[in-house]
Amino acid sequence: MKIGIFTDSYLPGVGGTERAVEGVCKGLTENGHKVCVACPKYKEEPKDCGWPVYRAKSIHLGGPNYAAFSSLSYKFKKDLEEFDPDIIHCHTVNDMLYRAIRLGKKKNVPVVATIHTKFEDCYLNDSKSRIVTYFLMKSMVNRLKKVDIITAVSHNIERTLREYGVKGEIRVVKNGCAIRPNCKIEKFRNSGSRFLKTQDDEIIFLSVGRLTRLKNFDLSFKMLANLKKLRPDVKFKFVIAGSGPDEKYLKKQVSKQGLDNEVIFTGRVSDRLLKAIYARSDLFLFPSTFDTDGLVVVESACNKTPAIVIKGSGASERITHLHNGLVCEDSLEDYTKTILQVVDNRGCLNDLAINAYNELPKTWQEQSLDYIDIYNEMLERFKNNTKKGKKCAKSR
Repeated sequence: MKIGIFTDSYLPGVGGTERAVEGVCKGLTENGHKVCVACPKYKEEPKDCGWPVYRAKSIHLGGPNYAAFSSLSYKFKKDLEEFDPDIIHCHTVNDMLYRAIRLGKKKNVPVVATIHTKFEDCYLNDSKSRIVTYFLMKSMVNRLKKVDIITAVSHNIERTLREYGVKGEIRVVKNGCAIRPNCKIEKFRNSGSRFLKTQDDEIIFLSVGRLTRLKNFDLSFKMLANLKKLRPDVKFKFVIAGSGPDEKYLKKQVSKQGLDNEVIFTGRVSDRLLKAIYARSDLFLFPSTFDTDGLVVVESACNKTPAIVIKGSGASERITHLHNGLVCEDSLEDYTKTILQVVDNRGCLNDLAINAYNELPKTWQEQSLDYIDIYNEMLERFKNNTKKGKKCAKSR
């Protein structure tokens, strides 16, 4: 099968959607299918991943964001038509979804749209205008009406899509994990200790990802300030790995909560060093209700670091409380209470780590089988519609 993967977020970007799209491509090719990627042109040229990448003209919006102008990219459109996909799988709701729908109609092939992001929050955060956000959301919902099926990376984002007014068919397909479980934990743990200059008796809390207020860092800072007051004898560090637009704001909040000696901002680090930081950490703090699935929770589990997440969030769907992680309410009181449970019982943290390591990681090769089932179902629907005399995809 030939699958056209369309996205507005791709390599060399380093966000969750970029990693998910790369993972889907790897999983599909490992299962014997051919893929191509249609995406915006970035300033930097990324590495060759083993499949064709067609890039449309674009403008840089700042940070990791680029806006594609596929209608102005003649060669880009020609390359996609020559690839001649059997099915189109789009991972955005912006320009590339428009291009995917146009090509699907022209080629008479199904279009699948996967939603990774809570777009209303993003639009409002970027535009600071409820009027602009309203019209962007209306456009998004109208565009999604034209695809053949929608998939969501969690039940959380499925519910959010319904709140947006999306009425089409929605299936939930979880993300896979691009990294393999670390089989040399102690080696990497020692490297992480040396880099962070931590003591053996210190509890290491961790956060990895883009530094933005949407991730709910403030709640973690307040919780750790409570921990410092309630357990002055407990030594801990909070390691924050990554970069982003709100880094200065977050550093101010750290000082405001009196945590300058406890919080370490590493900036962006290499994959190998990140692996060592994961391995040295005891608990991954992920109080985000914005993220729809949270690949970092699974990546953390690959290094025997369990996570604490918010009840009802996308990440919480993977975790069983006090078995392979921790789940708490989105409140300072319950967050603090839940953290104290494991601070006072280090054996519990070790059990959570082992169960998370054994249960949470699933490869993209495994997870992409769910997408392949959906592709085959869509192709069969088109084939049946052809028998009924309706305009449909060419027979395979």
